[in-house]
This record gives sequence, C-alpha cells and structure tokens, in this order.
Amino acid sequence: MAEERIKLLGHKAELEEEIQELETRGANHIITIRDLIDPYEEFTGLQVKRAEQAMISLKTLVLKAREKAEMLNKIKKDLGIK
Repeated sequence: MAEERIKLLGHKAELEEEIQELETRGANHIITIRDLIDPYEEFTGLQVKRAEQAMISLKTLVLKAREKAEMLNKIKKDLGIK
C-alpha cells in the first residue's frame, strides 16, 4: 500500500509540473496573440494569420492542461488530498 502511495505522489508531482509548464507556454501564446491583435494597429495591418496559429496552439495547450488537471484531481482524490 505504501508503495502505491509513493507512486501516486510521484505521478502527482509530475502532473503538477507538466500543468505548470503548459500554463507558462499558454501565457506566452496569450501575450503573442495580444501583440498580434493590437487594437491600436491599423485594421489592415493586423497579423491575423499568425494570431490564428497562436490561438490553435493555445487551444491545444488548454485541452492538454485540462486532461492533466482531471488526472491530477483523480490522484488527489485517491490520496485523500484536496
């Protein structure tokens, strides 16, 4: 039983680290998107295609983070952690 708990704690730590990395990468994409869709930029000068690609990447990161958060919550529940 203790061995299983140790494995779960290790997996929990890995998931927390992976989620943090995804959040950091996502924050960078958000900054990029805001820079590309600058409200002070001339309308025809907006870099819509690059912003679209950044949004697609951001969506992928968000979906991955949600999956990992679900797994993390299940592990926390199994460990009796809130």
